[in-house]
Amino acid sequence: MRKTLQEKLARDFKGVLREIALYGTPNAKYLDRTSMSVGAVTRKIKKDIESLKISANYHGAYSLSANQIGLDHSFFIMAKHLKDGIWINRRMEKEIKYDTIINPKIKKVSRVYFDLKIPSLNIFS
Repeated sequence: MRKTLQEKLARDFKGVLREIALYGTPNAKYLDRTSMSVGAVTRKIKKDIESLKISANYHGAYSLSANQIGLDHSFFIMAKHLKDGIWINRRMEKEIKYDTIINPKIKKVSRVYFDLKIPSLNIFS
């Protein structure tokens, strides 16, 4: 019997599968604030990075940040091979390989972010 991607990921990864945080849920507290910088890359940080990878693979995400799965750390992952214009593919048949970026510097905030902060939308309240 052929194993599903989720079964393979559960066996091979040491991290924990986490849900993606949505506004209005308990894990959303990390979405709208600056995350803590990562100092030394400890065993716990490595496990959190593995959790990020397994969660991204499970949800078919080509990119995911720690705060999106309820972790207060400043790192994210991005697929090594991106398909133009595609950020989520829920029908993935094989594991996505990621690069890990720790303590990224924000040089400019997207105009989209400011547009979304309009009070009438009520998605950030």
